[in-house]
Amino acid sequence: MLFLARNGFRAVAPDMRGFGASDSPRRRQAFDSATLCADMVALLRQELRRESCLLVGHDWGAILAWQFCLFEPACFVALCAMSVPPMYGTPLSPIEHFAKLFGSGDAGLFFYILYHNETTHEDGSKANGYGEEAATDQGPAEAEYDGDVEGTLRRLYLLGTQSSLAGLRREKATVAGSARADGGHAGWLPRLPAVPQDLPLWLPAADLAYFVEQYKLSGFRGGVNLYRNFKRNWQLTKHFTGSVVQQPVLFVAGAEDNVVHSYGGIEGAQRAVEAKCTQLERCLFLEDTGHWCQQENAEEVNAALLDFVQRHQGLLAGSPATSRM
Repeated sequence: MLFLARNGFRAVAPDMRGFGASDSPRRRQAFDSATLCADMVALLRQELRRESCLLVGHDWGAILAWQFCLFEPACFVALCAMSVPPMYGTPLSPIEHFAKLFGSGDAGLFFYILYHNETTHEDGSKANGYGEEAATDQGPAEAEYDGDVEGTLRRLYLLGTQSSLAGLRREKATVAGSARADGGHAGWLPRLPAVPQDLPLWLPAADLAYFVEQYKLSGFRGGVNLYRNFKRNWQLTKHFTGSVVQQPVLFVAGAEDNVVHSYGGIEGAQRAVEAKCTQLERCLFLEDTGHWCQQENAEEVNAALLDFVQRHQGLLAGSPATSRM
């Protein structure tokens, strides 16, 4: 953001609902992509007094941004998506796809997205099985993460094989098995190596402390509720099956990102992006970079993003001197 500001652009990074000091509705349906898109349109037009902007999203921000460009093409006139190719217009909902891929019930392989869709009743009893769509508005995942905010963020930020993480001292995962029932139906954290002390240069202690503070303020339910809307978002975007994003697109990801690996590697991820764009200008895969590409390789990401923004500032409604975003 500071880099773009120093180059004459206005950059806005809102706390989405459920994060930081923003409102966090309890109902999971309040986090579907159409509702979140309406939030961003209201922010753009009512608060910022702008008609259009260039959209940048990473991970869930990318998943949503692809869909926002379909919902509101006049508002979101160009897109930089990071890490995650488009996820809409598939024959099966993502939850059904992942359940077929990893299995369901106690014998199913543990997969965090299916875990995030496990929910409970108010009395703590199970509301749906592993591999099924969420049935209520709370579950074991947010309770687990809220119980160890810093440990959760350290595990998720510092997961990877890139060289910047090679020297970090790790503690072995305490649950080695891959089945959902292993470890007494353990959650996600015991299945990941802990990094209790060390940090790489791209994640300063002050930054981590801020993230911990913000998640202690909001809790993890808002973020987990995004996962509980995979099927709902699939239903909301079914009429876009066969449609492609027509805005100019820049795609950026780390070559060592586990998301990229899940598509079979760089070529598979690039094909998934190309299939849903008419104006894909560049796919940038950063060597020796993992999931958090904008932090791990900020200089190269900034350069690519600035070039993209400068070339497309003419798409933004209003005077270039006052409405660049």
